[in-house]
Amino acid sequence: MMVRESKSLWEKQYAWLTEVEGNMYCKICRKKIIPKLYSIARHEKTDEHCGKIKNKQTMRPLNVSSTPRRPGIDKSVKCAEIQMAVSMACHCSISAIDHIGEIVGKYGQGSTLQKMQLHKTKCSKVITEVVAVSLKEELKRNVQNKHFCVLIDESTDIGSIKSLCVCIRYFNDVEKNIVTAFVGLVDVVEATGQALFDALRLELETVGLDLSNCVGFASDGASAMVGQHNSVWSRIRTVSPNCILMKCDVCHSLALCVEHAFEKMPSNLGFILKEIPKWFSKSIIKKEAYKALVQVMDLNREHVRDLPFQKISATRWLVRGKVIYNILVKPHRIHVFTHRSGLVSIYTVQY
Repeated sequence: MMVRESKSLWEKQYAWLTEVEGNMYCKICRKKIIPKLYSIARHEKTDEHCGKIKNKQTMRPLNVSSTPRRPGIDKSVKCAEIQMAVSMACHCSISAIDHIGEIVGKYGQGSTLQKMQLHKTKCSKVITEVVAVSLKEELKRNVQNKHFCVLIDESTDIGSIKSLCVCIRYFNDVEKNIVTAFVGLVDVVEATGQALFDALRLELETVGLDLSNCVGFASDGASAMVGQHNSVWSRIRTVSPNCILMKCDVCHSLALCVEHAFEKMPSNLGFILKEIPKWFSKSIIKKEAYKALVQVMDLNREHVRDLPFQKISATRWLVRGKVIYNILVKPHRIHVFTHRSGLVSIYTVQY
């Protein structure tokens, strides 16, 4: 007890002294001292301690000049910046705000727009930290205790990052209408049924939704999505037995049907549909020469726009019909053009 009282008296007597783990500690020299009065007095007279005490007394405090902050921003300026950021997100690249913001500020003299300071970094933060959070909170309030349908799709971007897009459809009491709302874009490592289901469930929980209230599920026809035994749909059906499956595989199925049906046709037809647009795409001179020929041959300008420049696509299956129409609507035009230009021998031949 006496030792503890002595240590307290030493700390009052020597402002640079403190107790650490049963020993005394010099806060200036950062050294431990034996908890004896003579050891403390001897340390106080050392050259090291005296030198540091002297330096501390002569040291001036560093004046850190902080960047002057903008005065209180009016609410109208904040609203203008938020609306401008939302406009950039909806209609334009965010990088464009660097130029648009300067133009608005320059020609908005004497108005609220003059005080607006919005560039790319701030615009991005306004979108992600203000607008996105506000929209999600509003969605969370609107979907409380409601039944809903969920729409999901998984895709891999150019950076090989798998993402799961989650949207819901529900009845909005404010708008008195069924609306579709974006919930979030979730990064996933695996595209298995279990991984996608877990990501979906966690994302819905962020807005207060439970899969037991899900009455409809829509996705593509992938086995990981709508398989009967080990998919997202099989797990949702376990949680919500009354849920209805709506596969959006009509377009996918039609595309596959068209592709397989076209393979049954002679191969030279597909070759023609592929090579003619490809040949025209390599030169603007060929395109303009063909347009001039069409204008001469079709005096009534009935088919001037039906030009064989559109390329065939494996994924955009409706384009195949447009390519066929553009080539076959008046095939004699291509025949005349190739013979007039002496280009028949240039074509790659396939029988």
